[in-house]
Formats: sequence, C-alpha cells, structure tokens
Amino acid sequence: MIFLMPLYFIIVCVVIYKLMKKYKGQHKWRRFFLLAFLFYLPVGWDVILGRAYFYYLCNKDAGIHIYETVELGPEHWNEDGTPKFITTKTHNGETYFNNFDEAYFDNRYEFHVARIDRTFSTSFNILRDLMQIVESDSKKVLGEEVRYLYWGGWVWNTEQPFSTQSEVCFPLNDYADNPLAREDTPPWYKKFVSYIFLNSNNIKDDEG
Repeated sequence: MIFLMPLYFIIVCVVIYKLMKKYKGQHKWRRFFLLAFLFYLPVGWDVILGRAYFYYLCNKDAGIHIYETVELGPEHWNEDGTPKFITTKTHNGETYFNNFDEAYFDNRYEFHVARIDRTFSTSFNILRDLMQIVESDSKKVLGEEVRYLYWGGWVWNTEQPFSTQSEVCFPLNDYADNPLAREDTPPWYKKFVSYIFLNSNNIKDDEG
C-alpha cells in the first residue's frame, strides 16, 4: 500500500493544480491549503487523531504514581543501605541488582510488569506499558508506572521497508530519582520502587 503513495501524491498535485487554475476568486492560498488538507485526510486522518489522543493520554496519567508507601525497618536493608528485597546476581566478579523478590515478603507484595497492557485498547497505534506494586491480599495498588507508546498512522505502518520510530511518554530517564535511594541501585528501583518501600532510618535522617 505504501508504494501507491507516490502515485496518489502525483494525482493530488494534478487535481489541485487544475482546481486552482479554474479558481478566479480571492484568497487563493487559503483555498490551496484547504484542498491540500482535504486530500491529506484519507491518508493521514488517523495521524491527526492518533497524536492528539496520544498526547491526551500522556497528560492524563502517564508517569509514576505512588498511592501508598511502606516504611521498613533497618532489618530489611543491607549494611551498605541496599535493599534486601531486590535480588542480585554476580557476573565476572561484579554484583548486579536484578528483580523485586516477592518471596522476601512472603508474597505479601506482588510486582506486576505488563510490557503490553492487555486491559488497554484503542483504534490507534498506541500501546500502554504498566508496572505495578500490588498488595496480594487486598489487591490494593501501592504504586504504578504508566507509559504510552505511539508509532504513527496506518499508511506508514503498511507494507513499507522502513522502520517506524515510536514516541514514548515518558522515557525512564525523565523520572526523578528518589534522593533517599543509594546511587548504586538500578535506575528502575530508584525511580519507582524506592518511592514505595522506604528505609525508616533514611526518613529519620532526612527529617532530622
């Protein structure tokens, strides 16, 4: 379908040229832009509406949302201040932080990651990523990270050999680190989980 676009563009140019040639009134530029917009709509209407809806969603609820915090005593943290509930792995002699360990809290809290949130649907090329910390018994959401991805209109995504660059709101780097979290913890922890599970010693030091 994308290979028909040059032919469509040529036909549009010819039609607009002939219509403009016959037009004898004033405000020719206005008429030209109106015609160009009308011919653009068949191939780009979903881009206009899709981008508008994408930006609406971004302003509506994209970002980090903390609904309830959990204050933890010093027994839940290592001597260097790193959390015991974040598992680690060793590679080439270096230790890396990996995942939220649900078993550490006897499965009281669940870490949900939906790279494609199936509960969200739209007619446009928009996906929602969702990351949540949930209290297992009550199913209460303590906090969540919401991101939206948009990758253009139907023409650009139909049988064409070029990659389409998606837009994301918001990239992980746009989120602020928790100043109470250690610098050597992983970025997603500092920007999300550390705002939910708080070290009581850090809170006292910060207040003092």
